Amino acid sequence: MTNKNYILIVYLILLFTNSVISQELQGTFYEKDNSEHSEYFHFDSSYVDFVISSDGCLRVNFRGNGFYEIVEHYLIIKTEEIKNPESFYESFPNNKKVSSVNVLSLEGETIPYVQIAFIDEENKIISGIFTDMDGLASVKPDFEIKKLKVSFVGFQGLTFDFHEGMDYEVYLSDGVILEYKDVVFKINSMGQDELNLTLLSIDFKYKKNLKTALHKLERKTAKLSQSRRSYVK
Repeated sequence: MTNKNYILIVYLILLFTNSVISQELQGTFYEKDNSEHSEYFHFDSSYVDFVISSDGCLRVNFRGNGFYEIVEHYLIIKTEEIKNPESFYESFPNNKKVSSVNVLSLEGETIPYVQIAFIDEENKIISGIFTDMDGLASVKPDFEIKKLKVSFVGFQGLTFDFHEGMDYEVYLSDGVILEYKDVVFKINSMGQDELNLTLLSIDFKYKKNLKTALHKLERKTAKLSQSRRSYVK
């Protein structure tokens, strides 16, 4: 083989690789084996919204949105503040000094032992309480309390303004919101209508060389046998 032919072959390989990896993702990809379409990636230009789940017996849903980039065979999503959070609350006048907080799932089931943090006007946590077995908690009058932060493992937390003389019903959505984190996937294969990914990290951090850190992360997670998942349009 001549040097010219060798250079041409290398050039064609690099051209083909770049054309596949650098193509822009567009549209919505749903997990192939999920008939409910509850897990997906919605790509719009350089922005993506996604809902995925973890591996293992105790599966946890993760939700996020942000700008993405493709580096070699890695998909990196830099998540931002979540848009349209699913958790919400309702408030009702009670004409009492003590406020009642009732925490439930979106299906209306009570959630026991939920943490409720009291936040002051400087957004600092000053104290807190937990709900009881029935998902109920009482908040006594305190002029320092400006907000309540409700959080529980495996659910999307919620922070809202607190006012004395009001009762609250808080509905938490199943899943964990990923905000201001770098989420990394390995791209096993990618096409216009199908995307095969392996989740490597939901909170990727590195100090110096990005590519070196990505390679190290892939080697580390390979020992954990993370599953490959297909997403199709």
